[in-house]
Amino acid sequence: VVLCGINDMGRALKGDDEFMRNEFVKSTLNEKYASKGMPWYKRFEFMKLLKMGNVEPRIDEIIQDEAGNWYKDIRLRRQKALKHETISTPPENLNKALSQYRIDLKSIVKVAKENGQKLLFLSQPTLYAKGMSNKLEKLLIQHISETLAHSPKVLADTMDAFNQTLSNFCRDEGIAFFDLDKHLPKDKTVFYDDCHFNTSGCIKVANLVFSELIKHIRAQEEGGSI
Repeated sequence: VVLCGINDMGRALKGDDEFMRNEFVKSTLNEKYASKGMPWYKRFEFMKLLKMGNVEPRIDEIIQDEAGNWYKDIRLRRQKALKHETISTPPENLNKALSQYRIDLKSIVKVAKENGQKLLFLSQPTLYAKGMSNKLEKLLIQHISETLAHSPKVLADTMDAFNQTLSNFCRDEGIAFFDLDKHLPKDKTVFYDDCHFNTSGCIKVANLVFSELIKHIRAQEEGGSI
């Protein structure tokens, strides 16, 4: 089961997709010490450091405090950024980002097929909606900087573009797809910020995905397809 899209969209909004892609690989994967067939998690730079006993605590880590003060602060930062400058147009590099998204999806499918694994892709659910209420909008944390943040409409439109790209890709490639976003209400019964599920949301997602998986399993047992 693959749930993807929000981080791809985030890179598109920031306009640093290529830089982030290259830097992520350099900073997280250690191909120098990776042998053929080695599980991907063992290729992480962190694993090499862990084996060497060279892992130092980070002083800039984000602490998820029980009172949720961190979230209060980052939500206020978005509101301040919006007041300074609200971005009301889609990212200029959107088409390029969507094309790269398809390439990345194809890579995931390739690895899965090579390992005899079947996939079920899920569209990315978010709280984003055109004309969302002020109360819900204040739950969002997305912002580019202290002085730049995208409007809810741009966020909704951009996320829709990524989800549509995923849907089209799965249709073209004959890969199982479930539009999870369309089956979830965009409110506080599911989300506590832009895209993360609260307890109630987790239960809703689990039930929906379970039901979808059962459909696929039964179809395979009957020798058919859905």
